[in-house]
Amino acid sequence: CLQVQLQNYSVNCSVLWELISAFHCDVPDSCMGLCITKTCLISLNMLLASAIHNQAWEIHWVKEDNLKWMPYLLSSRDIIVRACTLQLLAGMCTSRTAAAAVLRSFETIWDQALRFTVDHTEASIVREHAAILCANIASFTKGQVCVTSGMEVGLCREFAVAVTQLSLEDKVDLNSVYPFTNCSSKTESEDIEFNLLPTTPSFITSGCSLVNNLLLLNKEIILSSIQEDGLEGALFRCLKECTSVTSATCVKMYTIVCSLLCDCVVSNPSAAVQIVPALNRLLNLGYFELEEHCEEIKQLWSEAFKLFSTIIFHTKSNLTLPADTVSTLCESIIQSADDSLQLNALAAVPGLAGALDEDSASILCVTLLEQWQVLSGLKRSALVKALTSIMSLGKPTTDIAMQNGLLQKIVQQLTKIQVGLTIKIGSIQQLKKNNPLLQDLSLHLGLTCNFLAGNSDAKVAAAELGLADVIHKLWAWCLIDNQLMLKVLHTLITFTADCPQSAQTLVLTSTMSGIGQRKTPSSRSFIHTLIGMLTKEQHPLEIQKCLLILLTQSCQAQECRVIIAKSNLFQFIVEILQDKKQIKSEKNEMMWFQFLYTFTYFNEGQMVIPRIGLLEPLMECAENGNPKSRDICVGILRNVSFNHSNRSHLLTCEHFLTLLGEILLSGTDEQKYNVSLILFTLASNCHKAKILLRSRGFCSRLQLAEATQSNDTFKSVRNLLEPLEDS
Repeated sequence: CLQVQLQNYSVNCSVLWELISAFHCDVPDSCMGLCITKTCLISLNMLLASAIHNQAWEIHWVKEDNLKWMPYLLSSRDIIVRACTLQLLAGMCTSRTAAAAVLRSFETIWDQALRFTVDHTEASIVREHAAILCANIASFTKGQVCVTSGMEVGLCREFAVAVTQLSLEDKVDLNSVYPFTNCSSKTESEDIEFNLLPTTPSFITSGCSLVNNLLLLNKEIILSSIQEDGLEGALFRCLKECTSVTSATCVKMYTIVCSLLCDCVVSNPSAAVQIVPALNRLLNLGYFELEEHCEEIKQLWSEAFKLFSTIIFHTKSNLTLPADTVSTLCESIIQSADDSLQLNALAAVPGLAGALDEDSASILCVTLLEQWQVLSGLKRSALVKALTSIMSLGKPTTDIAMQNGLLQKIVQQLTKIQVGLTIKIGSIQQLKKNNPLLQDLSLHLGLTCNFLAGNSDAKVAAAELGLADVIHKLWAWCLIDNQLMLKVLHTLITFTADCPQSAQTLVLTSTMSGIGQRKTPSSRSFIHTLIGMLTKEQHPLEIQKCLLILLTQSCQAQECRVIIAKSNLFQFIVEILQDKKQIKSEKNEMMWFQFLYTFTYFNEGQMVIPRIGLLEPLMECAENGNPKSRDICVGILRNVSFNHSNRSHLLTCEHFLTLLGEILLSGTDEQKYNVSLILFTLASNCHKAKILLRSRGFCSRLQLAEATQSNDTFKSVRNLLEPLEDS
C-alpha cells in the first residue's frame, strides 16, 4: 500500500478500514491483529497526507462508517495505535468541512483529546497528536467552548509542567511514519512506570500551537492563564537552558516557542530580558549542529527576530545587539529567495534599532539602502519603515544615507506617487482614505521627517531638490485625511527648522504638474496656501497648531515675511483676539501669540502690528490675560518698540504708557525687564521722549523696581536709568 502511495497511484482505502474492523475487535484488552491494525493506521495516515492536496478529499475520508471505530482505537493499550488514531483524526480536521463532520460523528473527541493532552502519565507521542488535533479543531471554532474547557482542565498549568519535563534525547525517530508532524517518542512500551513521563520537543511544538490557537479565540483569558499558571516562566527557562540545537525537531520547537512568547512579553517585557542571550545564540548559525534543515532555521530566525524586537521595543534595558546577531539580520534582509524571513527581518528592524551601536547601525543602514531598488509590495513598505527607524538614530546614519543618494530617491518616489495619484485617481472626490498610494505617501513622509531631523546638510540638499514643491503638489490629496495632513505638516516643520534655505523654498512652489521649483516667488506658493488655510478654513486644533508652527518657522526667510506682512492674516488675528468666546473655546491664544512673538523679531512684523490695529488687543491681553499670555504679549510689545518708526505712535498712546507704569509696579521680573528695554529703546537718542518719560514718573518706578527685586534681573536697570537722568 505504501509502495502504491509513493508511486502516486490512487488506492481504495476501504480495504484498510475493513482490515481494522476485522482484526481489532471492540474489546479494549484484546491484542488480536495488533500488528495489522498498526500497519493499517500508518498506511491510512500516509495516504491521507497525500489525499488532502486533492479537491473534495473529505467525501472519501470523513465517513461515519470509518469514524465509528475511532473510540475503540483510542482505548487501545498500544501507544502507537492511540498516537496513529489521533494523528489520523488530526489530519481529517485540517479543513473546516471535515472538522465539522468529525465533531458531528464523534462528539466527545475534543474532550477526549484534551484529556490526552494534559495527562502526564500518557506517552509524549500520544499527547503530541492529541494537541495537534485540539489545535486543528480550535482553529475552526468561533465560540468560547474550547477556551472554557481548556481552562477547566488547567491546560496552561499542565502544559507548563510538561515543558519542565522536556528531554532532548530522542530514542525513537518516527518522522518517517508521521507525515503531519515531525515527532519522537521516549518509548514504545508501558512496562516502565513514570510519575511524569519525559516530554519530547514535538509535544512542546504541538502544545504551543494549541495555546496559540486558543489565544486567537480569547487573548485576555488565555494570556492571563499563561502568566499566572507558570507557562510563560517555563517557556523562558526552555529557551534559557538550550545549549545547542542538534535536530530539526528542536528547531521547530524553538520556533513555535518564540512565536507564543511574542504575545506574552508585551505585558511583561522586563521578565523577557532574561532570554536575550538565548535569542542571540539562536540567531547565530554556528550554534546549530545541523548539516541540512536550512529552511527550518530560517523559520526560527523569523520568529526570533519578531520576539527580539518585541522585547527591545517594550523594555527600557540598555541592550546592545552583538555583531553576530546584526550579521544574521543583514544576511536575512538580503535573502530575497525566502519571502517570510526577509519580510520578518525587515519588520524587526524598528524594534531592534534601539539596541544598535554606531557601527552596527551603519552596517545595517547600508544593507537596507542596497535593497531600495530591489524590493516591492509589502517588502518595500517594510523596508521604508526599517529605514525610518534607522534614520532616527542620529547624524551618522543620515550621513551614510546622504552618501548613498537616499534623499534623491525619496524625492523621486514622492514625485512618482503624485503622478500616480493624478493618473490613476483623477480627482480628489474619487480618492479613498485607505488608498495604497496614500499609505505609501505616509510611509515616505515619515522617512523624510526622520532623515531631515537634526541634519542641516540634508535640509539644504532637500531644498535644492525641490522637496517643498513636490509636497505642495501632493497637498490637495492630503486634505482627505487629517492624520496624513499632520504627517505632511510635521515633515515640513522638520524640514524648515533652523534652516533659512528650506524656509525660503516655501515661496517658490506651485501646484501645477510638470513644473518644478520656481526661481522667483510665486503668487500661489505654499505660504499663500498656509495663510488661506488659517484664515478661511476650520481645522482641528492640532492641525491649526502645526500650521502656525510652520508659518512661524517660515519667518526665517525674508521672502516669506514679506508675503505674510502683505496678507490678510493680521486682520484675522485681530478678529479672533477680540472674540474672547472663540479664543477660549479653541484654546489657541498662545499659538497665535507665539507666532506674533517670532514674527515681530523682524522688521516686517514690527511695522505691521501698529498699522493694522493689533496694538490694542495685545495691550489688553498684557493687562488682563492669563500669566503666560501676559508675559508673551509684553515680549511682543517690546519687539514692536525696537522699530524706531513706531516710536511716535507708542509715545502718544496713553494706554501703552499706563500699561508700562503698572507693569513696573506689579509685573513679574521678566515683564519688568522687558519694560525696561522698551523704555531704553524709546528714550535712546530722543530728547522729547526722555522728557515725556520723566514727566510720567518712569525714573522713580524704575528705581523702585530695581530696589525691590531680590535677583539679578535688574542689575542692568542702572544703565537704563542713565539716559533718563541726562534728560
